Amino acid sequence: MQLTFLGDVFLPDMFNTEIKYDNYIFNLESPVTNTQNPLKNKVVLKIKPEDFTKSFDKLPLAVCLANNHILDYNIEGFNETINYLDSNGIKYFGAGTADCNFNNPLILKVQNKSIALFGYVDVFNAPYNYDKMVGVQEVALTKIKKDINKFKNCVDKIIVNLHWGAENVYLPSISNIKKARQIIDMGADLIIGHHPHCIQPYEIYKGKYIFYSLGNLIFPDCEIPAFYNNDNISTYKYNIKNLKWNRKSISVHYDLENDNIEADILHFTNNELKLDEKNIINKKIHLLNFNNKKFYNYRYRANYLYRKIINKTYRTFLNPKNNLKLSAVINSIKLIRENIFEE
Repeated sequence: MQLTFLGDVFLPDMFNTEIKYDNYIFNLESPVTNTQNPLKNKVVLKIKPEDFTKSFDKLPLAVCLANNHILDYNIEGFNETINYLDSNGIKYFGAGTADCNFNNPLILKVQNKSIALFGYVDVFNAPYNYDKMVGVQEVALTKIKKDINKFKNCVDKIIVNLHWGAENVYLPSISNIKKARQIIDMGADLIIGHHPHCIQPYEIYKGKYIFYSLGNLIFPDCEIPAFYNNDNISTYKYNIKNLKWNRKSISVHYDLENDNIEADILHFTNNELKLDEKNIINKKIHLLNFNNKKFYNYRYRANYLYRKIINKTYRTFLNPKNNLKLSAVINSIKLIRENIFEE
């Protein structure tokens, strides 16, 4: 018996996933709702219930709700999401009220094993509705330690999901590496990371696996209305145009009986999800290299700057309000597309 952990999922329309896993869990990066009441002045995501249902041959065992978009359509959208999941037998964790500990943990009974699933969100991205006291739990080490201590003697395995890291940056920060290792020291058996929208390396620390970011499982190119004003009118069309690194993700397969982990690389186009690379465990290209902290920090900062510039340049080019005609800019964009974009 195994659990499969997958990356970020957003479905602007129905998507033919053809996922064949039996017991899989992913990060649900938006509410599942038909409500028309979005948050104001931000990029908002939502999935129509019918698109979610039709996109999977077999629905997920559970979803992680601990992310920065789960309250994009206010409490109404969140409640509709919970109702949809409940009515379709999909379990969930990582968001809710403080009284229910944000639905942490979800305890799964798998054959003769019990697994506790927790979800937390980086403090800079943690949504919370103070009127209704609904939201997510921040990545706060004292709170995580308290949660783990409460359940570690009651279950066989503890798996912590963390929604964190810089978007489009392929390395975890030194701060997040330290936090992840501390969480393992607290008693976690596995860490699953989300949010950067690209794969980050994994490491084995004290015999436990840390996957810093699984990347996007499904996040198709699309244009969505965003930045709604107080009259509920969208003032901006946000273009999601994926780079090559946004189209790949890790699938983590946890064999609970033998306490063994395997992982593959998946790749999606705008209408297909397929296996890209089989069994990446112990391949050096995917392992975290943290031997020289000073050099690592230089690499992290350089990659952060490089990918932010690329994304900012392309977002500017996509914006129809910017009538960029200079040949140098156009040639630069063409060069970027030739090297890092996938048609």
